[in-house]
Amino acid sequence: MLRCIKTKQKHLYNNHYLIKNSDEEIRLLHSKIIKTRLLKENQMSIIHFNECLRLIKENKTISQVSNIIKFQPKTIKRLLKISTTDKGDFVKKFKKVCPSCDNYINYVNYLDFNLLAEHLIFYKSKRTILHSKTIQDKWKSFVKFWNNEVKYFRENRFSKDFTKKSYKSFC
Repeated sequence: MLRCIKTKQKHLYNNHYLIKNSDEEIRLLHSKIIKTRLLKENQMSIIHFNECLRLIKENKTISQVSNIIKFQPKTIKRLLKISTTDKGDFVKKFKKVCPSCDNYINYVNYLDFNLLAEHLIFYKSKRTILHSKTIQDKWKSFVKFWNNEVKYFRENRFSKDFTKKSYKSFC
């Protein structure tokens, strides 16, 4: 399955990709991810990404696909970069012509859904404090204490009474 992804730059040729995995393997990887990890609503799954590639094959650009699937183009490009293997092939011997862009295919990148599955399984959010209520509850008492200390310092830093005057002290 050859996929041609159009680029907006005129001096760059279109990128051509071959998918290493079959549809059954993709479904198995998706079920493996669902069993091991709960994806959030804003995270793209393997099935969504496969649907993006199917729509790209129908001569749609990444921005059109993002409007259809309701994900940002940046997300699609990032997952495309993650799933691309390091090894590609030069195919100048065969002189094949891409049916969608009518250009000769000089270099083919490979898409491996195993890399994408590995990324989704081991992905950890760096902004857990915004998402996790348990972490917020854990720090609630400390934040309250710290805000009281800062408030006391701001109120009494210019106090004339030496008993109330507060100084900055770093623990």
